[in-house]
Amino acid sequence: MYHADNTSSVKNEVVAHRVKKELYEQGIISVKTPFGNSVNVYCIEHTLCDILQERYCMDIQIVTDAYKKYAKYKDKNLNQLMEFSKVARVEEKVRRYMEVLL
Repeated sequence: MYHADNTSSVKNEVVAHRVKKELYEQGIISVKTPFGNSVNVYCIEHTLCDILQERYCMDIQIVTDAYKKYAKYKDKNLNQLMEFSKVARVEEKVRRYMEVLL
C-alpha cells in the first residue's frame, strides 16, 4: 500500500523546472495510446528543442541520434523546429545540428 507521507525516498530524485508559458503551450498534439486512449504530447520539433536545453543534461549521443533520425524523417517541419528553437533559446544549437545533417 502506498502512503503519501512516505516521500523521503524520492525527494532527491524529483527536479521541478519552470517553463515559459509560450513554450509550454506550443507544440501540443494528441495521439492515441496502444489501448486507444487519447493523450496530449509534445510534437517532435518541440521535443528536439527541449533536449538541447542545458537543464536536461542529455547525453550527446542521444541528442545526436535524435537529430539524425529527424533529418531522415519524411514529415519533418523545419520551419516549426526553428520557431521552437527561437522561443527555447537553442536556435544556434539546432542550426548547427541541422546544417551538418541536411
